Amino acid sequence: MTPTENPGDWRYTPEQMKVRASALKILKAEFFNGKNERAIYECADEWVGKQVTTNGIVSYFKAYFKGKLSK
Repeated sequence: MTPTENPGDWRYTPEQMKVRASALKILKAEFFNGKNERAIYECADEWVGKQVTTNGIVSYFKAYFKGKLSK
C-alpha cells in the first residue's frame, strides 16, 4: 500500500521521512549518551510535524528537550 492509496494510514510523507532521518542523525550525534533515546525521538517526531528542514533542530532540542536528558 502506498501513501496515496490510503493517506490516513501514513504518519509521514517520504519527504518528512528524509527530514526525520536527518534530524535523528543530528540529534544522536549531538546528545546521545546511551540513555537519551526517548527525548531524541520525541524531538524528531515533533520537529517533523512542524518543519521541512533540520535547520535549527539543535537549538530547538536544547530549548525544549534538554531537561529530559539523562546524565
